[in-house]
Amino acid sequence: MELDLNDLELAKETLNMCRQVVTNLREGTKSDLVQRLTDKVRRMQDRTEELEKSFDRLILRPVILRTRCDLCPA
Repeated sequence: MELDLNDLELAKETLNMCRQVVTNLREGTKSDLVQRLTDKVRRMQDRTEELEKSFDRLILRPVILRTRCDLCPA
């Protein structure tokens, strides 16, 4: 990415801010919080896959058809 700044002080300040962002991102990937969140997301993905497998259409559809409530049309 290229950025043209006419003001030298503004250019230096922008450079320092960009360096801080890069440093924060590097440290963030190593932080415990990011690791815990990554683990939680992975567990959620695993549970989602388990649910998808358990919703076998050949099994689930007859169960749904047998469990009609008063609100369902006959």
